[in-house]
Amino acid sequence: MAKHQHPFTVPGIRRAGDEFQDLWGIELLLEWLEHPERYDWVRFECDDVGALDDVVARRREGGLVCRQMKHTAEPDRPDLAASWSWLTKREAGAKGSRRSLLQRWADALDRTLDDEGIVDAGLFTNRRSSSTATRPSRRRRAKSFRPPRTTRPR
Repeated sequence: MAKHQHPFTVPGIRRAGDEFQDLWGIELLLEWLEHPERYDWVRFECDDVGALDDVVARRREGGLVCRQMKHTAEPDRPDLAASWSWLTKREAGAKGSRRSLLQRWADALDRTLDDEGIVDAGLFTNRRSSSTATRPSRRRRAKSFRPPRTTRPR
């Protein structure tokens, strides 16, 4: 495989990802400043919500806003595009396959719904979208549905 070039040093890649996360978090902080009645708090790296932890805000009327960030040093590389296969890929681990990004986020969403309620959860990335991510087939189309709290399994 050809070596790809990017403008970052090894520690610089990590810092660029942190900066990407900081900028999206600052956007939420600015919204809070403009509308102080919307939020009680905003946190970065909020471990309480599991894998949806990068930027989290508590809505004053209840529920959380969760922002998960994924940054890459080479966002234009086609093999690094945001795709269904990237979201559902299960990496090999010491004890078998690890859960995919989507599975980990779904687990965190389920736990947080039970504990806090979620108003909004989203993935923010600098990756380009692949054609499979922007044009899902009918078999892959996901529907947005949130059952009432009383009907969700525990």
